[in-house]
Amino acid sequence: MALREAKDNEGIKNMEAKFEAVDLEKKVILKKFVTDKPASFISFSSVLEISYMIDDEFLTLYDLLDPLYKSSERGKELASQIAKSKKTFVGQPLESFSQKDTTGVEFSVTSLSGKYLLIDFWASWCGPCRRENPNIVKAYNAYKDQNFEIIDVSLDCKKEAWIAAIIKDGLIWHHVSDPKGWKNEVSEMFGIRSIPQKLLVNPEGKIIARNITGGELELALNKHLKIN
Repeated sequence: MALREAKDNEGIKNMEAKFEAVDLEKKVILKKFVTDKPASFISFSSVLEISYMIDDEFLTLYDLLDPLYKSSERGKELASQIAKSKKTFVGQPLESFSQKDTTGVEFSVTSLSGKYLLIDFWASWCGPCRRENPNIVKAYNAYKDQNFEIIDVSLDCKKEAWIAAIIKDGLIWHHVSDPKGWKNEVSEMFGIRSIPQKLLVNPEGKIIARNITGGELELALNKHLKIN
C-alpha cells in the first residue's frame, strides 16, 4: 500500500515477484497438509482461501476434502463457484454473453463467432492487468488481420476511469462492462474471482487456452493460425 501511495511502480513490480515466490511455497505446504489431514477444518478453510483461482491443481485439493465440509453451506457455495469456473476450462464451449460497450450499446460476443477470440477480464485499477496490456496490444497488432479479435470485460465501477484506461493503454478493440465491479454479470457467470484472466477461443467456439500471459498469446496464435 505504501508503494502504491508513493506510485513506486518498480517497487510494486519487485514486491509482486516476492509475493509470487511466497505463493508458490505456500501451495506446496498447503497441498501436503490437505493430503495428510483432509478432515481438518484448517484444510477446508485453506482451500476456501485459494478459491479465487480454480484450476486442475485446486480441484485436486478440493477432491481430498472431507464430505462433511463439502455438504456445508459454505461448501455448497464453493461447489457452485467451481461449476461456474469450469465453464472457462480448456475444451469447454464458450457460453454466449452480451453487455453494453463504452457507448452504451449492447454488444454480443456472438458477433465475433468464427474468429480466434481473446476474452480478457480486467479493470483500470488492476496493476497486473495494466502491465499486461502492452503484450496484448503487440499480439493484436500482429494478428488483427488474420481472423483474430479481442473483447475486454471490465470489472470497473467508474465508467470514466474505464474509458480513460482504454485510451491511455491504446486498447483499440471491443470493450464491455456493467459497470458493477466484482459483481459484473459476465464475470459472475464465469466464476471470475481474480484478474487478469484470459480465455482464448477458436473459430468453432471452444476454449483452447486459459490465462496465457506475456508472449504466450502470440505463441498460441502462431501455433493455431499456423503462421511461419
